[in-house]
Amino acid sequence: NWLVQKALSNISAADDPGFFDVAGTSISQSQQDRYSPDALDEATPEPSDPTPWENPPEGPSPETDIVSPDVVFQQATFAKTGELLQLELCRMDEPPLPWQGSRPHSEGGLPSRPEMAGDAWELRAHELSTNERFSMVIDEGILTQLDQEDPWRDLFSLIGLTAGRELVLPVLVGRRRVTLAPAGVAIILSLYRYDAYRFFLNGYDEEGDRLADLVLLEDQLGAADKAHLDLCNTDEMLFDFFVGNLTLHEIKLKSVSSRPKRAAMSAAPQADVSLKLLFKDYHKEETAGDEHL
Repeated sequence: NWLVQKALSNISAADDPGFFDVAGTSISQSQQDRYSPDALDEATPEPSDPTPWENPPEGPSPETDIVSPDVVFQQATFAKTGELLQLELCRMDEPPLPWQGSRPHSEGGLPSRPEMAGDAWELRAHELSTNERFSMVIDEGILTQLDQEDPWRDLFSLIGLTAGRELVLPVLVGRRRVTLAPAGVAIILSLYRYDAYRFFLNGYDEEGDRLADLVLLEDQLGAADKAHLDLCNTDEMLFDFFVGNLTLHEIKLKSVSSRPKRAAMSAAPQADVSLKLLFKDYHKEETAGDEHL
């Protein structure tokens, strides 16, 4: 239609009573009238019902039917294993589909409050230094053990990466009351495992309301330590291995000297003293400038 109109505009009636189309074929005046805009408008039929291929039936498509997540909480934080992560917790509209590539997390120490039952949750992480992205599905067994007043921050505080670069929550190996030298303070010791050689230990002194944390990665374990860990067939053996190789130190806070003497004397004895967990004194250089009690 537009080619014919273009040809008409380029031909002068004074030069030639007829004109040529783009293929060089002579077209008479009657043919010109037939292809005029008015004639074409009158001859154009009303659009018919769409053919089946114009509106294909709806169905699942890996390219188009991706579930849209609802971000309910996000935070930038350092993972327990040391990486700086931008974390997002998403409520999925439907259970994740196979092509979405999320890794399910069926074991480990965390999980959903009763009102969350039946929801599908996905935790997404973006490591800012490497631009890598990770995700994992949080099942209904992951959220019920969290702090009910602030579950998301509790969840984010335990997230970490394995040596193989997988986003995981730690498995709780065990929790026991122990007394460690040289401090001689009784603490509730919790041991978490991220993978074969990545661990997080948390000690809590109930009497003094003090905490001591320790993260151990594969580069902080010697060959003999790894060999011993490989021989630990039960959680109890693994827990005993760490208890036998941990020391607990009381460290006098450096800021105490700047406080008024009267205020310092009125404070609780443990208020000026922190606890530090060490594995085989591996990080002894970290406390070289601290004042041990």
